[in-house]
Amino acid sequence: MILSGCSYDNIGPYLKFCDIDSGKYHKQYLNKEYLTVRKLDRRYCIGLYDLSVLSYKPCPYKNKLELGSKPNNCSDCYSKIGFNPAFYNTKKISPEQLEYNKKNHVVYLAYFSPLHIKVGIASEKRAELRLLEQGVRSAFILKTFPNAYLARELEHKICHGEYEVLERLLSEQKTNIFCNTKYDSGVALKNLNETLKSIDIYPESSFLEFDSKYFNGNIYDFESLENIKNPKYLSGETVGMIGNAILLKQNGTFFLISIKKFISYEIEIEKSENFIKYEIAAKQTSLW
Repeated sequence: MILSGCSYDNIGPYLKFCDIDSGKYHKQYLNKEYLTVRKLDRRYCIGLYDLSVLSYKPCPYKNKLELGSKPNNCSDCYSKIGFNPAFYNTKKISPEQLEYNKKNHVVYLAYFSPLHIKVGIASEKRAELRLLEQGVRSAFILKTFPNAYLARELEHKICHGEYEVLERLLSEQKTNIFCNTKYDSGVALKNLNETLKSIDIYPESSFLEFDSKYFNGNIYDFESLENIKNPKYLSGETVGMIGNAILLKQNGTFFLISIKKFISYEIEIEKSENFIKYEIAAKQTSLW
């Protein structure tokens, strides 16, 4: 099997594996399971994204990928994806994207930290999932539009105005923010309300928070937290996931690991308490 991605549903966060031979997907939920996932030195195409059903389909060719290549798709699947989130910066838009852009889209205001408030757009149908995939701690839905183009106009106006609102945050930045900035619901609401006042918009939604969905309804303080970079395995008791970073626990210490560099790799899975121990930094200080 290969690790083909991660996502969230009404049960909770999960890793998604694809059996290359059968083309079938399997979910591994991340709620207090003992798990070890080892990355092997073989990669395969994760398939193509189908805009009609808003999900990936397995690669029909079972194509292998070079270890050093950047895309997680083979050239055959990549050419058929037809989706470009930055559609406003290109002159080539697929027929599938044109139809997708005609559907209702929302503009959201997302909170990561007092210094990191971001504006974005998403299809109304998958707005909550989009916020979860980004690791947003809290948010407001500002407005719903009948198409992506009108939504983009408001997004552009906000991120290019004098509001100190970001248009983009890299995955590594989000991980660092989570590790080094303690989330406070009251602070988040105060900062978002101040931004709403400056852009002069009354939101359509109530104040939205997502931690219960990231951590299966559990509450953790993450006082002892290690950010593991470039590991070859995931191992420990699964706590949950935020964005695309999995949270594991070993002997009272939490470990945060982005799974981006695991996607498309063939993997081995073991479900037992005999997990591989991570090395903890020699000099450990509180991240808060």
